[in-house]
Amino acid sequence: MADKLKPILGNSAQLQKTLEQEKEYKQRKALKKWQLIFVLALIVSIGSAGYFYAQLSPSFTLMGQNTTVKLGLVNENLKSLQTKINKYRYLIAQTHLNNFSYLAEQYLNTSEKLTNPNLTASERAVLTAKLSEAQNQIIPVLTDLRKALLVDITYKTVTPEGQPELTAEELETQYQEALRAALEEEKANLIAASTDQSAPSDDGLKLIDNAIKLVGNKPLIGTIKGLQLENLKKQLDDYGASLDPALRKQIQEIFRKILSSTSSDIAEIASIKAARIKWSTLIKQIAEITKTVDSNFDTTTFRNDLIKYTNGVNYDSLQFDANTNKITVSGTTRTVDATNFALISTLIDAFNASPNFKDVEMRSFSKSGDDQQGYSANFSFSLALRSPDEAQTTAGKTFSLARESLKERIGFKRIKK
Repeated sequence: MADKLKPILGNSAQLQKTLEQEKEYKQRKALKKWQLIFVLALIVSIGSAGYFYAQLSPSFTLMGQNTTVKLGLVNENLKSLQTKINKYRYLIAQTHLNNFSYLAEQYLNTSEKLTNPNLTASERAVLTAKLSEAQNQIIPVLTDLRKALLVDITYKTVTPEGQPELTAEELETQYQEALRAALEEEKANLIAASTDQSAPSDDGLKLIDNAIKLVGNKPLIGTIKGLQLENLKKQLDDYGASLDPALRKQIQEIFRKILSSTSSDIAEIASIKAARIKWSTLIKQIAEITKTVDSNFDTTTFRNDLIKYTNGVNYDSLQFDANTNKITVSGTTRTVDATNFALISTLIDAFNASPNFKDVEMRSFSKSGDDQQGYSANFSFSLALRSPDEAQTTAGKTFSLARESLKERIGFKRIKK
């Protein structure tokens, strides 16, 4: 029985050793766990970095086209498709501009003819119908022009890695260059497809050339964007009903702003016609002014018989100088009391006081005659046309008829024979 008894302290030492071994085992197990987690995280990190590098690096092509390369290709395809849309849109816009040029010319010419008081009832009916037809087409054509020309030509995409981020202006410039290149290619294809028997149409080539000139045409786009079609429609309706000259000038100014911003052949012709001198109106204005000075002047024949002992004015020629943009008037005066200079001076003041003319300058003057035969004097003076704005501010303005004042103003040099 005594042999079965064991020291109490001996068993305590063995228990401590077992606890330490168990603690060490747990620590090793936890360490292996964290080591495994670290290795897995490292593998995942390396794999992710490799994957993203392979997909996002523009220069990595070992595994074929990566995401960045594909994104760049998608962007190029989108740009190509947008450029193709822009090409047809600008060709359509140029077609609408050509139509508008034609309609504007028809509208202005027809409305001018309607102001002729000598028209017969049938002629007036035909012109009125023609004016109404042109008027009804102008607004729809301008509406279609706005739809074709005011749409943004760019297409915003995600910029791939390695490519610079473009500003809105740089992106628009890039698309404009692409559009011009596409139109040039369209022109080259049209020429290449032609044969000796079927040469390309001049109209088709000019349409493309003028469409190229539309690209980046900020003045025209700004004019079209600021165009108030409802207001224009009302102006056209009001003018068609009243033929008011003031309304006509407003409409002409709107048409001029649109046509002066494009270089189509029809627009250039319309601009030339709008700027040309209307000699019938000019001669009528000169005759009316002369009639206020010489009551015997015949406004129909533009002459005065100038019989003996009768004061009067007779015109020999009218010449327009394109370099100075002035008109030279030459003629003869006849008086019985040697007051030819006073008559010419009065005539010059009448022109200066007119809302249609300005800057009258005497070119030459010579007089001959006697008391028995009367006195005749040849004269020549130049004058400029007033703008519509000047005509409004000049209405009612008077000028001095003092003889010395006239001499100083016109630089008069008298030659007496």
